[in-house]
Amino acid sequence: MKFWLGWVGILSLVSAAVLSLSALSTLSEISLHGLLRASDSLASVQDPSYSALEMPTCVCGKYYRKDQYLTRHERKCEVVLKRAREAFEAGQEYERQSKLPHMDTGEGGSTPHPDNGTTVSMDIETSVHLPMIETARTATIAMAPDSSTRRSHHVRQPTWKVVDMLPEEPEPPPAPPSPAPAPLDSTSPVPDTDPVETRLPITTEKLKVPADSFGIMRIYPAVPTPVSPTSGPNPFFRLPHTSLSSPIFSSQPVTEIIHPFPNLSSWRFAYHHWMGSRSKSLDDQEALQTLITRPDFSTADLVGVDFRQLDKQLEDTPLPWQDRHNGWRESTLTIGIPSGVKQTLAAKKAAAAEARVSARTETLPDEPAEINVEGHHFEIPGFWHRSITQVITSVFGHNTDSKDFHFHPYEKWYQRPGVDGPPEQVYDELFTTQAFLDADAQLQSSPHEPGCTLPRAVAALMFASDSTHVAQFGQAKLWPGYLYVGNQLKYTRAKPSSRAAHHIAYIPSLPRNIQDFVRQVKDDKGASAPLLTHCRRELFHAAWEKLLDEEFLEAYQHGLVIKCMDGIVRRIYPRIFVYSADYPEKVLIATIRDMGGCPCPRCLVTIENLGYLGRKEDRGCRIDKVRNDNNDRQNKITTARKIIYQDGYVVNSEKVEDLLKSESLIPTKNTFSPLAQFRFNLFVMLAVDLMHEFELGVWKVVFAHLIRILEAADATLVLELNQRFRLVPIFGKSTIRRFSENVSEMKKLAARDFEDILQCAIPCFKGLLPSPHNEQLLDLLYTLVAWHSIAKFRLQTESSLKVLDTLTTWLGKELQRFQGVTCAAFETRETEQEYAARGRAEARWQSCKDPPVTRPAIGTSNTGRRHRTFNLKRYKVHALGDYVSTIHMMGTTDSYSTQISELEHRRLKVQYQHTNKNQATGQIVSMDVREAEMRRMAQELVESGVEVPGFKPKELEEVDEIRITTHVSASKEQRHRNTRYLGPWLAGNATDPAFTDFLLRLQAHIQGRLKEHILTAIPTAAITPGELEFYFRDERIYQHSTIRFHFTTYDLQRDQDLINPTTDKCNVLVSLGRCDGAAAKLHPFGYARVIGVFHAQLEHRFSYDPVRLDFLWVRWYSHHDAWGGGDELRRLDPLQFVPRYSSDAFGFLDPSHVIRGCHIIPAYSDGTTTELLGPSMARHPDGDHVYYYANRFVDRDMASRYLGHGVGHSPGSRADPEPAIYELSDEDEEENFGEVEPLDNEIEMMGEELDMDELADLDDEERVEGETIEGVEDQYEEY
Repeated sequence: MKFWLGWVGILSLVSAAVLSLSALSTLSEISLHGLLRASDSLASVQDPSYSALEMPTCVCGKYYRKDQYLTRHERKCEVVLKRAREAFEAGQEYERQSKLPHMDTGEGGSTPHPDNGTTVSMDIETSVHLPMIETARTATIAMAPDSSTRRSHHVRQPTWKVVDMLPEEPEPPPAPPSPAPAPLDSTSPVPDTDPVETRLPITTEKLKVPADSFGIMRIYPAVPTPVSPTSGPNPFFRLPHTSLSSPIFSSQPVTEIIHPFPNLSSWRFAYHHWMGSRSKSLDDQEALQTLITRPDFSTADLVGVDFRQLDKQLEDTPLPWQDRHNGWRESTLTIGIPSGVKQTLAAKKAAAAEARVSARTETLPDEPAEINVEGHHFEIPGFWHRSITQVITSVFGHNTDSKDFHFHPYEKWYQRPGVDGPPEQVYDELFTTQAFLDADAQLQSSPHEPGCTLPRAVAALMFASDSTHVAQFGQAKLWPGYLYVGNQLKYTRAKPSSRAAHHIAYIPSLPRNIQDFVRQVKDDKGASAPLLTHCRRELFHAAWEKLLDEEFLEAYQHGLVIKCMDGIVRRIYPRIFVYSADYPEKVLIATIRDMGGCPCPRCLVTIENLGYLGRKEDRGCRIDKVRNDNNDRQNKITTARKIIYQDGYVVNSEKVEDLLKSESLIPTKNTFSPLAQFRFNLFVMLAVDLMHEFELGVWKVVFAHLIRILEAADATLVLELNQRFRLVPIFGKSTIRRFSENVSEMKKLAARDFEDILQCAIPCFKGLLPSPHNEQLLDLLYTLVAWHSIAKFRLQTESSLKVLDTLTTWLGKELQRFQGVTCAAFETRETEQEYAARGRAEARWQSCKDPPVTRPAIGTSNTGRRHRTFNLKRYKVHALGDYVSTIHMMGTTDSYSTQISELEHRRLKVQYQHTNKNQATGQIVSMDVREAEMRRMAQELVESGVEVPGFKPKELEEVDEIRITTHVSASKEQRHRNTRYLGPWLAGNATDPAFTDFLLRLQAHIQGRLKEHILTAIPTAAITPGELEFYFRDERIYQHSTIRFHFTTYDLQRDQDLINPTTDKCNVLVSLGRCDGAAAKLHPFGYARVIGVFHAQLEHRFSYDPVRLDFLWVRWYSHHDAWGGGDELRRLDPLQFVPRYSSDAFGFLDPSHVIRGCHIIPAYSDGTTTELLGPSMARHPDGDHVYYYANRFVDRDMASRYLGHGVGHSPGSRADPEPAIYELSDEDEEENFGEVEPLDNEIEMMGEELDMDELADLDDEERVEGETIEGVEDQYEEY
């Protein structure tokens, strides 16, 4: 205290002395000179227009934004104290001098004397050179005594700031000459011959669009019409999966738009009824309340309005481009029933005599034309369908979604930025595939229609159909047919809310009275199972014959002239690319036998070779024995039908079998065969189906047999497995959900549930089986989940497809090893659930017999449970080998997965619930018409400026710029409830080991970031660690419950992860920068568990206002390099918490260094421990698990980061690719583990062939259970 009083007294004397001297000006100039030199060196860098006199500045050269900061600093500034002493001595010297003339100071602080030329030098330091301080990454922190004596076993690598690139628009191609306005009304039909002024000049030169910042370039074969400048649905400043359409404002008055509704209030009321919620919920109540309380809603307008009559008018009043009832019509299907009576010589003579008598009989002139159907005609009413050509005309010419259609295909190429080498092709959308390019090239090279010079384009048709249950109780089924347009972006097409699925047909089931009809034809003989199966096949193709009518074939050859939504008149040619269906539907479409001798609908592989996935002979079969709808095949079917319908043989007679069985053909004419004249191969359109073939196919079979193995080894292992799955942490919005039920029972599991089980299976199965079966099982599980994740990529490159091809070979080898080694070591039987299900199936089968047979009661002992072996002779195993070639030809699997049509079933089921269940199909059609009209009216009203509650067109969706542009989004809340006063808070947690050196660590972390922040604003600022002073405003920080990280995914979309320290979603993936040299083999990522999310308001001398800094309080994981992980070892990456005595156990993390959230699963087999950390808020009460696993397969984006082939991932946020790992050797394709086990006696368990209904029921049970799970659509809005 005396020290400060002494210096205050000295400063007072100095001030008095200076004021009393006549030489005051000289002293002021000298001191001000040094002051300005110091302050200008900093202020001029920050702002050239800023005046140094405007900032409080210390004589040592430091400047401050506020006086209080300067005062606080001057109390201990050595330069100020030194200057004070020098000023006091100088004042005494000036006092001894009587008079001195005023002199200007020169450079360096010297005072020239003009009278004698000498110089009086004042040693005043005008600038200070300060060394740079260390950042928080390398700053050392004094540790507690108990930890300072122990050496850390782990040295944490410095984290790296994530520079996340945003999706952007590529450079637009050169615009072709603008077309002259077409003298056509947009609502009137376009004639076949159009005026010459509507055409555009057609160019045939290739157009290359320059690469964007991601390295994506496009190559168009030609540019006949304007091309959309966007490479995807998500350019800069756009939300994920939103359209780029600009609204076309309607000029019609509101009364015409809402016709036949008399006023806007009645229309709003009807819109709420048809387009609102279909259930009584709180949301529906709020929506209704909002509607009736609107200022522009009048209840008086509803008085006397007959809404039932309006609904009928809405259905029966077609628009100019539509038929009545929106093109829907009801038809009767006719199929032929063979008599089964062989034509003897006497019968042939009698038939000839009858024909001669008939020829002499006079024919009535008005007799209807005979239907060209062989056999006895059986009529099936109730087939509702639409004209495909009218749907195409409506979609391309009048649907606002078509503004985003791609009419011309292009190749997409990827050149990794900063990497030398040739570019590689990218596969994602259908209009970037080889199939679309070939179809367009064939069309553009064909002759024009006579007198027509319009630009031509392909309408890519994608069909889907599937029988589905529509009632929770009972046997009510519908068999809808859907049409999707491949010119549309798949991110829009895959969402049911976009209404991109166009319902074109509802195929009826085979009626029950067919048995009565067959008995009349066959003299009281009922229909056999093979005959009923044949009739169902005939019914399916009779329905498609109605759809692929003469009008469609005419359009397929000559095109449809349509004025598209972009104002250009084109000739649109429909082309069929994909038919999405499960296996029972595929064999119907391909007209082959279900699991016959050659069960594949794409090649002629025999059933004995189905399990040889990945071998050379398997690869050769897919190339050398592809199916082709040639004349030889069609002639065989024609001959077989003649044998059945004319010669009277039954459908499964030996004569028919000898003709068709070698290729598993059936005696049914294929409706798609007439398209062969246009070089169409119907077998190519039957694309792979990841959901049914893998998730509900191969993986489900493997998982079911693993349960049998665990029961055979020890029944308690199944209980342990269920417990582990229940403990698996959740992740993402709905990526990994809680396994609340026993997974071993597989009750009510959808495809996405089996996917979650697969993604979390490795930690849960590890250690349950003894060695070496445990290691073999882990190899199999890793290969399965790796193959599944890459096969499901929404954007593929040549590199990723090469990895997928290698994994296919590995998967085939691991499946064969699993069958030959692990499965052979255990005697497996049916599980209790399988035994009970088999009993119910047998009871249903016996009940269909005539007379019914009663099955004995089912027991539960092992004596009644059959032996079950693992079967590889399945079509779904064989289908996995076609994924690489299909992606090359048709694009990524998400574009044509049956999951899209399964999601559309949900809307169908909701509509069914609102019918009276009597002839429900017609009522569903009426609902579809009303909803389509209401949606069209809503679109036009919004474009006219009328607000429609609940309608959010994608053109007018709000853009959340914060979500798009920023990588981190944290709360700004600063209230008492989230305030943490540092002193009391730290004192209250002093015994918690997580709080050891909390403040020291935080200060070191903030110093490095604050320095970076200051240098960003003032690049030349000289800062040393000791002189970078900052203060927590009011000595407090603010804690938040969550923080969001936004990132660009591998397929150039934007996504986000929510981190909440109090839930399972508390782990983050941290960037460690780019490794080179010896560090290239180090693990590319860091992992941390977030303990708290904070921000602080910091005060320092370089800013007037406090600076906000967000930081994460984390507990670090260390990567267990001794074990390792990855595709080469086929193991997940092992992690362990850094022990508490290490300096890296806890720390603070800059949120900008976080890549995204990550999924960490405990290694349950290694148990728990309390040695890594004592009782603490940062630890579970029961302790930590000894080891953890980083789940690299939790979603597609995460898998792509580890693989290193993500196009949208910036350097530092992904691993470096390792192509050498995926090089196949001859041994990989030739290794043999013995012959594949014979086919299980599953289908033939009753000793005779099951009919198609039984097979469809078995498959439908899986699909219906899958459809009951909510939230499946979220998969198309994630990652």
